[in-house]
Amino acid sequence: MGKIETIAKLAFTSSLVLILTITGIGLYAQTSPMNNMTKYTDPKGRLSINYPSSWTPLTSTNPFQQRVVQFINMVPFVNFNIVITPAAFGQKDPATVLNAYNLFPSTMAGYSISQNIECVRYNIDGNKACSIVLTRNGIIHSINIQVASYVNKKMFIFTMQATPYDFNNYLPVFQNMLSSFKAPPTSVNTTTLATKTATIVNQRTIQKTAAPLLNGAGRSSNLNRFHNQSLTILTILTKTSRGINP
Repeated sequence: MGKIETIAKLAFTSSLVLILTITGIGLYAQTSPMNNMTKYTDPKGRLSINYPSSWTPLTSTNPFQQRVVQFINMVPFVNFNIVITPAAFGQKDPATVLNAYNLFPSTMAGYSISQNIECVRYNIDGNKACSIVLTRNGIIHSINIQVASYVNKKMFIFTMQATPYDFNNYLPVFQNMLSSFKAPPTSVNTTTLATKTATIVNQRTIQKTAAPLLNGAGRSSNLNRFHNQSLTILTILTKTSRGINP
């Protein structure tokens, strides 16, 4: 009797493992994407983010495309992309940006809002972030979450798309990726700026000193003044190019 009971338990356990594997639950647990993350850095220096090393990053090469990068995993399917969108009319509030779905229902063709806008759950690189969850109906059924955040004068929109069966499994991965996101401030070429400024100053100096020099009036004092100003400009350019505050 004990032997028959043991065989029955083994058969039940094997069947359960097979069911979990087929549904993807067991497979996901064994190959959790968060076990091995890789850092992605935008070639233009606009952002960096960690992503599962088993996913494929596709960097946009179209200068007119707002999407910066897309991360794809086919089995189980998940799609994660990052978009930099021009803030309409200088809009910096992520909630207002996402509210376009409510204001313009035509943009919702094939989608419905399953979770309205909230601005508490997420934080992007120390900045306010808002999210909305959309459900895609029809032949291809999926759940999409969008998170918007205004970071360093750019409006970033992060979107994850997954099947209803895998969405909750991938949500922790999505949150982990968002927490690793960094967008460095836009750098200003101080050397170029100083050069342009010095050129303008130099041109004005030449204009002021040219007339007296041509007229022969105060030739020596004007030459000395011009020489000293040129040396001052040169000193400023040298310090700026070395990263020294003039």
